[in-house]
Amino acid sequence: DADKAYEVINGMHTLETRMLAKTINTLTMAEVLGQHPQINVNCNAVPGHFNGKVREKVLHLGLPAPLFTIDFEGKSAGKGSSKPPFDRTIFKRFFDCLDPVFGHQVSLGQTNTVCLCPAITSHSEMSDQALRDAGIQPTTIRIAVGLEDPRSLVAHLIKASKLALDPVAPGFSSKFPNAAKIDAIYRKHYTEVHARYVKSLPSTADLLQ
Repeated sequence: DADKAYEVINGMHTLETRMLAKTINTLTMAEVLGQHPQINVNCNAVPGHFNGKVREKVLHLGLPAPLFTIDFEGKSAGKGSSKPPFDRTIFKRFFDCLDPVFGHQVSLGQTNTVCLCPAITSHSEMSDQALRDAGIQPTTIRIAVGLEDPRSLVAHLIKASKLALDPVAPGFSSKFPNAAKIDAIYRKHYTEVHARYVKSLPSTADLLQ
């Protein structure tokens, strides 16, 4: 309809700027969360990811899409394990604590960051083993990245971990990178992505032709 068409046309004017910010946030969050020993990050921006070469070849400037998943199964734990690291009650408490900084919406492409946990929402009727048989971990969270400062998102996730997960897994929240390292990761990606973007733009001479 006309209203939706207007929103799409109007939004296209800022799409490139918004996507640039989202890719920076995705790179930052993927690296920070990936440094926790008990969190697996499934994002093609992570070094060594099986889709990394496809991202570099196909996506604009080799930048990642602002959508990835994490799980809390532990890097050393076998994916065939039948016992999750946190039971559903505990993990639901943690997931609930992410709101409202991480919006609990079944949506994509918003300016705000939204997340979904299949095991306690869309696939909540399935057992932990059935989830794994379907390729979903009981602690999987899908994150659609928005435009916020990614450090505010990470800080909230750490606080939620401290509140909901530390009581049953002492020290869990302390295994994230420290504040100074998180700042350094963010500045690195902010600088590198903008440098890559500026370099890709046409020169004034090209525009004058």
